Amino acid sequence: MSPAVTQPSAVSNPTSSDGGKTTATGQGGGGAGSRQNLKNTFAGAAAGCVSSIVTCPLDVAKTRLQNQAKGHVRIPLYQGTFGTLRRIAVEEGVRGLYRGLGPTVMGYLPTWAIYFATYDSLKNSLAQHTGRSVNHPLVHILSAMGAGATSSISTNPLWVIKTRLMTQNQTTAYRYTNTLHAFQSILQQEGWRGLYKGLGTSMIGLTHVVIHFPLYEKLKLWLRTVPYFSTVKEEPPFLPPPPPPLPLQRADTLGDEADLDRTHPEAYRYIRPMPHSDTPMPDRAINSKGILLSSTLSKLTASVITYPHEVIRTRLQNQARPPFRYLGIGHAVQTIFAEEGWLAFYKGLGTNLLRTVPASAVTLLTYELLVRYL
Repeated sequence: MSPAVTQPSAVSNPTSSDGGKTTATGQGGGGAGSRQNLKNTFAGAAAGCVSSIVTCPLDVAKTRLQNQAKGHVRIPLYQGTFGTLRRIAVEEGVRGLYRGLGPTVMGYLPTWAIYFATYDSLKNSLAQHTGRSVNHPLVHILSAMGAGATSSISTNPLWVIKTRLMTQNQTTAYRYTNTLHAFQSILQQEGWRGLYKGLGTSMIGLTHVVIHFPLYEKLKLWLRTVPYFSTVKEEPPFLPPPPPPLPLQRADTLGDEADLDRTHPEAYRYIRPMPHSDTPMPDRAINSKGILLSSTLSKLTASVITYPHEVIRTRLQNQARPPFRYLGIGHAVQTIFAEEGWLAFYKGLGTNLLRTVPASAVTLLTYELLVRYL
């Protein structure tokens, strides 16, 4: 999937933490824009790889829980996050907890390269045609969705292979030894269509960015005003000595903002005007704690709301041989609801939150720091 969706996890906002300066890379000259795109691509790919390695066991457990459908009685069902992790470790060893890591890591670099190139192009094109600023929220959201769709279409085969590798066991219709073998087997047995299973649900999942991105940006702006979550960008300017007291004036000659001088014998007739200071407040930038909190809260909210599409996508991607249990997205929704109830659309949600929230936090923190210091 795309960086805006769920597979590479977490960066729904391709902006940097420099106050929006890097969001207009396409307008600052070809060389500067290309360099910024390369920096964003490297930072996004590196951040995604770090988070995927850290959270891969949880991703495997989540995928297996999502794939459990009613009627699969050939093997015992997995029970809960920690029960699933324990069982995988016992039955398959540590290696089983890292199934699918290969295509995940392989998918990040092309995903981010496509994502940022498309995002930058769409952002400037939309700004030009709509007459809005490149930093306008609507331009950001539409650009992120367009970039997410492009990268999802381009890299979907890798995510299908990842899902198959994570869920394969002694009862599945497929047994792959590695990423290349999986690619060749799917292409030979199912054709190109097999490599694009679940793409429709991924397109639906792009609504994730509509929730995640604006909420993340709003939280960052708000937390910048909280001293604990922000730091002063620059040293505050030199403060001049206070001006001498202004002479007393009659109350009827001043506005309501004057400060009453109660030390004067006729205090209610004479007041001292409040001196006006032009000294600017120091600019503040969100710190690492603020980035972590913003990313965690925004990702948590977006993940809960859009989670059902992940269950449907996993079920569709794992259908290797006919007759297929699910004939499409609509049929999958009807079948899952009829056979398992609405709670089935949230199978593995707890595991997903345990995986997604720290993955999002690690990804965004790594990404923001790399972009800042590269």
